[in-house]
Amino acid sequence: MKVVSYTHIGQRDNNEDFLLAEQPLFIVCDGVGGRDKGEVASRFVAENIKGHLSLSRNLHDAIVEANKSLQAEAKTEQSKMGMATTVAACYLTPEVCSIAHVGDSRVYVVRPSEGIYWRTWDHSFVANLLADGHITQAEAETHPKRNHISQALAAKRDGNSIEVDETQISLLKGDRIFICSDGILESYSDSSLSTLLSDITLSIDQILSTIQTRCSTESKDNNTAILIETTLDLGQNGQALHWQPIGQEFFPFVDETIIETESEQPPLPSRLWVLVALIFAALAFVALYLLNN
Repeated sequence: MKVVSYTHIGQRDNNEDFLLAEQPLFIVCDGVGGRDKGEVASRFVAENIKGHLSLSRNLHDAIVEANKSLQAEAKTEQSKMGMATTVAACYLTPEVCSIAHVGDSRVYVVRPSEGIYWRTWDHSFVANLLADGHITQAEAETHPKRNHISQALAAKRDGNSIEVDETQISLLKGDRIFICSDGILESYSDSSLSTLLSDITLSIDQILSTIQTRCSTESKDNNTAILIETTLDLGQNGQALHWQPIGQEFFPFVDETIIETESEQPPLPSRLWVLVALIFAALAFVALYLLNN
């Protein structure tokens, strides 16, 4: 596989992002802003996942163990208490392709050959509102709490449990996997990002250079990304993904939306009564016409 990556401080005073790109493991961590030692947490978690994965070969379990290790680390050094980080990770082998995340760092899977893409769904306040239908995509982009995450790997005095979202996928030759911190998303929407990532006239080096240039002027936050292009099929027996067309905003709850739309229609018995009433009205009109003639 081909791999390119970068990290940039943005317009912050400190870069709390950390990336690890050591095939077959790829990780982006974003130290939670406003917390102490975010850059320590992001590096610690990424390296800890790598260590656990070398033993278990299970990405989900490695992230859970990294969270426990973060707790233990803070207990031995109180100045680290409160540090936290997101994580987005891929473990890609011919047999298994795992994608896992906690927080709002993302993984995109783009399939240019079919014009479709998929991504992880953020663990955030706004993502929950959007999923429940309380706000629109346009409202989500400007919501005052759009940067509030609902969970992260964190060192807390009373402990911290996490729910790791993991997906097993199958990849085709030519698929592109993009792992990023949320600083990238200050400059790109799902629509614009998926369109760029699917452009096969551009190499992955050119694509990442384009992203880095744009983010250098438009993103205030730290911005970090890993872009991978597969050179052979990877993963076996992957889960069915809720693919979206390239250039469309991602929303993985289409089935629920369809159900809600159908539920707004009158139930079938009501519609039958309307039809019957119309038939009787037509018959009455015809009868009245015949009597008058």
